[in-house]
Amino acid sequence: MANRREEERNGRGALRLSIALIVALCVVAWLAFGAAAPARTATGEDPAYRVDPRWPVLPQGWLLGDVPGVSVDRHDHVWVLHRPRTLRAVDTLADDDPPTAHCCAAAPPVLEIDTSGQVLRSWGGPGEVEGWFETEHSIFVDAEDFVWVVGSGARDGQVMKFTMDGELLLRIGGQGDFIAPDDPAMLGRPTDIYVDTGRREVFVSDGYRNRRVIVFDADTGAFLRQWTAFGRAVDPAFVAGVDGDGDIENFAIVHCVTMIEGEVHVCDRTNSRVQVFTPAGEFLRELFFNRSMAGAQGGVWDAAPVPGRPGLVFVLDGINSEIALLDRRSGDVVASHRSKGRYAGQMHWPHQLAADSAGNVYVAEVGGSQRIQRFVPQGVSPAGGGAATFVTEAEIARTLEAMPFGDRNIRVVDIGHENFAIGFVHRGRTVNGVAENRPAYEGPPPGSCGLAEDILPQGGRRAGIVHYAQTEGYYVTSGGGTMFTGGYLVNGREYPQVHLNGPTCIGTAYDVTVRSVEAGDVVVVPAGVVHGWIDVPDHVDYISFRPSPGILEAGWVHPAIGEPMTTGE
Repeated sequence: MANRREEERNGRGALRLSIALIVALCVVAWLAFGAAAPARTATGEDPAYRVDPRWPVLPQGWLLGDVPGVSVDRHDHVWVLHRPRTLRAVDTLADDDPPTAHCCAAAPPVLEIDTSGQVLRSWGGPGEVEGWFETEHSIFVDAEDFVWVVGSGARDGQVMKFTMDGELLLRIGGQGDFIAPDDPAMLGRPTDIYVDTGRREVFVSDGYRNRRVIVFDADTGAFLRQWTAFGRAVDPAFVAGVDGDGDIENFAIVHCVTMIEGEVHVCDRTNSRVQVFTPAGEFLRELFFNRSMAGAQGGVWDAAPVPGRPGLVFVLDGINSEIALLDRRSGDVVASHRSKGRYAGQMHWPHQLAADSAGNVYVAEVGGSQRIQRFVPQGVSPAGGGAATFVTEAEIARTLEAMPFGDRNIRVVDIGHENFAIGFVHRGRTVNGVAENRPAYEGPPPGSCGLAEDILPQGGRRAGIVHYAQTEGYYVTSGGGTMFTGGYLVNGREYPQVHLNGPTCIGTAYDVTVRSVEAGDVVVVPAGVVHGWIDVPDHVDYISFRPSPGILEAGWVHPAIGEPMTTGE
């Protein structure tokens, strides 16, 4: 009996409970990948993408206003531009001086977000940058990590170039009264930017007032050239109306610019088309989408490259809330997804989109939607050609010998659009949230998180923890104790991204649900849910399953194993 107990405590008996492990794995997989059902396509067929409702993870208390701009940099980080001034004053009382409510505050206009959804940088706004835009409109990060931003307010006539930390390097144009539509310096409510670092040129779609594409030197801001519809010269007397005039011989609202395979693609929004040019402005062809079926606002709000598919182009229709894949040569619709609404996976006034190297699509929404959504490809084959991955009894034993106490992952497996970690946790005797033999934290000093109180209220539970991005599943193999979940944290300490669970807040928990947990139980803790152990009389051991949103690298193994991944048919 003693030998059996020791075997359970080091986890070696756990793998024999194969049926229970399969159940636990299926529960976690369902929570991670099945909870948010995909919307239907315009044709009723299942779409190729599924919304990821766990992305992004903003710092507690931050809100986004309308989100007009999104760009993906060469590191696959997502840059988001939003409009803080579209938030209602009653929703941002924590921004008052002094604050008049616990919640909430407007996030800075520019945010850099990694694949796990964590905010890495944030900056911008009139308090930081002199002459900031009246209305934020678009953002682009070039191949040299410079961040370009434009605004489209009533007096916005400029492009700004920043470092990734928000240092202003270059201003092209300015704010104020507009000049002629062909002025080589002053823009007219510009809408979008693309930078060709090879040519050292920045292309600007200009815009809501002017009807042109204008090109500048990306280093100096010097004017280079400009053109309008069909590559013609810009008419100095021709100014765009608010919704255009439906004149197919001219640009109406020049709403986007991008480059694919050396060709410049320009959105003529109100005319529901993309016109394609050489970088010198020579007209090549035009592609129509939802022509005469998108109202006065038009059907082509944005266009973007499709990673790995140079023959296609993404086109975004904000009125119909539709994303389409068009053949870049013929303009034929290869596929489309239309789903208007405000629930996860639907879209309301989608304004701009971008895709990363893994094929994830990021959609920025305005019109009161005030959100950015990530859509991940469905049916992506896992790495290894469909091979299975095994964690053996010997591997668990070697890992436990190297790290007898605490939490450790053993292997990380690529399951397609996310990775999946298998680990083991041994928690010793715990009294009122304090565990014996718990390894000390080694890392950067923590920040603050959760609600802040000078005096802690009565009834709190010590050592409450929340992982902002990481869902966890446990199968308890031996021991047990009393666990709490739910509620909120007070006076927490925020720890940066670590290899187990990503950014984490630890503090005193309130309004929790308490229950006992014993061997054989399965526990699933979604990302963002407070949890912790109150009392563990002797020990609790459990196998952990973690679908990883970019926190863990596929193929990672615990150093105690240190060998290639074990796979088989």
